[in-house]
Amino acid sequence: MRRKILMGLLIVGLILGLSGLAMADNEAEVTQTGDENVANISQTGEDNEATQTQTGDYNTASIGQPGGDDIATQTQTGDYNTASIFQRTEYNKESEAVQTQTGDYNTASIFQNGQRINTLQTQIGNYNNAVYTSYASADETAIQYQEGDENWAEIKHGGAYYDKAYQTQIGSYNWAKIEQPLCGWSAGSNIATQTQTGDCNTADIYQGGQFNNATQTQTGSNNWADIYQDGSSNNAVQTQLGNNDETDTYQDGSDNTSNIYQNHHGLCLAGMPAQYASHSQYGENNTADTYQEGIMGNHADILQE
Repeated sequence: MRRKILMGLLIVGLILGLSGLAMADNEAEVTQTGDENVANISQTGEDNEATQTQTGDYNTASIGQPGGDDIATQTQTGDYNTASIFQRTEYNKESEAVQTQTGDYNTASIFQNGQRINTLQTQIGNYNNAVYTSYASADETAIQYQEGDENWAEIKHGGAYYDKAYQTQIGSYNWAKIEQPLCGWSAGSNIATQTQTGDCNTADIYQGGQFNNATQTQTGSNNWADIYQDGSSNNAVQTQLGNNDETDTYQDGSDNTSNIYQNHHGLCLAGMPAQYASHSQYGENNTADTYQEGIMGNHADILQE
């Protein structure tokens, strides 16, 4: 009789243990068509979904989900592509990451540490690189689109809330970076947008305050644009049409407005800026506008304190 009771207790314990494991409710799906592809999924949290689809050869995809209620999707079409998604443990809830690679030798990485973070990376072409990282953030949005070859794009979110970052690269050899870090407890709700159409363009946006809006558009080749915002409710727009133009906007204050427009009609001469414009705004409620159109040699500086 005692043996029967002990055996019954063991069976009940085993059933309870298995039902406890089943409460994780994770879903994972891998589809591979081709040769020498590698796919890894690790789910140690609860209620996560992971999907990997590989079509081609020698692709590598990895998903780590130690958090809960997260969704990760990876699609690779081509050869020698590398994609990684990591959705951090106890801090991560209800985030979504999507990576799509079409071409060869592309690299994409997403690291989400926060809550309700949405990240989308799309690569069409070859040798492109896209990087997204977030640390202790919430309600953040990041979208990166690359079409062409050997483009590089990076977005960093560092502890703020409600930031949005968008990068679009169509062409080759373009470089773009957006950084929205935590600079004080009130930081967040910034919007940064960068669009590059052409080759060899460089664009950089840094937003360290709150409610700032920065937009950079580059159409042509060998253009350089930079926006730095450290304050609140500032607005900066930089538009470059043509080749070899340089722009720089620095805003440290609140409610400042800056607008720079460059339209270069000449040829692309490497190492020689065709037009240059710079705005520096300190204080509040300043407005600066620069319009440049010509072949070369235009130079404008505005300082407001």
